[in-house]
Amino acid sequence: MRHIACLIYPQVMSLDITGPLQVFASANEERARLGLPPAYALHLLGEQAGPVVTSAGFALHAEQAWAEVDPATLDTLLVPGGRGETALLDHQPLLQWLREAEPRVRRLGSVCSGALILAHAGLLDGHCATTHWADVAALKAFARVDVQGERLHTYSPQAPHLFTSAGVTAGIDLALALVEDDLGRPVALAVARRLVMFLKRPGDQAQFSAHLAPEASRAPRLSALLEWIPANLGQDLS
Repeated sequence: MRHIACLIYPQVMSLDITGPLQVFASANEERARLGLPPAYALHLLGEQAGPVVTSAGFALHAEQAWAEVDPATLDTLLVPGGRGETALLDHQPLLQWLREAEPRVRRLGSVCSGALILAHAGLLDGHCATTHWADVAALKAFARVDVQGERLHTYSPQAPHLFTSAGVTAGIDLALALVEDDLGRPVALAVARRLVMFLKRPGDQAQFSAHLAPEASRAPRLSALLEWIPANLGQDLS
């Protein structure tokens, strides 16, 4: 059983939390269909136990205060982003807890602008990192961080300990990569299908898809063509 914990704080981006955690939960469901026990236990950690209001206006429930958790009991610790992250960038007790947790957890990563929290803790020094495209400039202020702002995530099975991911749905791609490393590619693909994802994107894919570029509303005569081309890339498009 791998214990996956995610920090939560006021005004956190809800999908940065629920997206990745649902991937792990769905992996448990896929295993259950095969008669296998769950692989993951999921935890939300806050400043204190109790409800925490997200930037979407609804609350998530922290089951325990992060300061009370022994990081050695965790397999993976995720730090999400959101509007409320600014208040944590100089939160010394949290930054110190993260520094102490880093060598004790198997994996430590961020989703979206959560990378800025890790950077302020000094944990990204000497590492490559990415974040939401809107926060790349802020991350580049840390001279010792190798910022790779185009990537979806920086997780690699060859260096699995510390990693970051871009905004929102990129956290789902990151979680799929973690599941693939833990449980194998068939399980990760089964989860992607279960979540009705178009495809499982690699970490080095750019944050902006070329398919988002055409704007049919500006060229109504081409709208049918622009919709047809992505579905027919195997044909002669000369």
